Amino acid sequence: MYKLFLCLAALLITSGCKSYEVSFNNGSKPISVKKSLYVMLPKDGHYGTKLYAKSGQIAQYELVNALRKKIKGEIKVASSITSVQEGILAAKKQKMDLLVCPEITQWEDRNSAASGIRDKAGLNIKIIDVTTKKVISNADLYGKGRNGLMALKDRPERILPYLFEKYMIELFKN
Repeated sequence: MYKLFLCLAALLITSGCKSYEVSFNNGSKPISVKKSLYVMLPKDGHYGTKLYAKSGQIAQYELVNALRKKIKGEIKVASSITSVQEGILAAKKQKMDLLVCPEITQWEDRNSAASGIRDKAGLNIKIIDVTTKKVISNADLYGKGRNGLMALKDRPERILPYLFEKYMIELFKN
């Protein structure tokens, strides 16, 4: 009986599920792996008045890592936050085919032993053809971390690789 109790307790402590959603808005098309990309730096995420410093850099880094696994073309990254118009000009100047515009829409590092609230991360990613300036892909990504005591080590950035993995599958469908 004691062993059964320990097994159930361990299961409850480590249980919980992560959930990830990736939805593409109307008109999105898969992109070619041969294209060159310029990836913008998103603004840091926030929850209410709490700003999560460097979350924009973390999101850009994780997105670029996921893209490098698929893209055969060159990938360049912005080092500062700019407008989309400035991003298009920078991408054009560097002879890139596509501009990747990530925007953090949700960033919540709220999981604690008392709250039981899951961490959350959300992004909107637009891909713009640099020549035509038309949005060729527009996707919303959203993920929740785990519940349970083991999830206390989770943070929103730990959700990103899973989100981007699902995103890459859909983005590069041929």
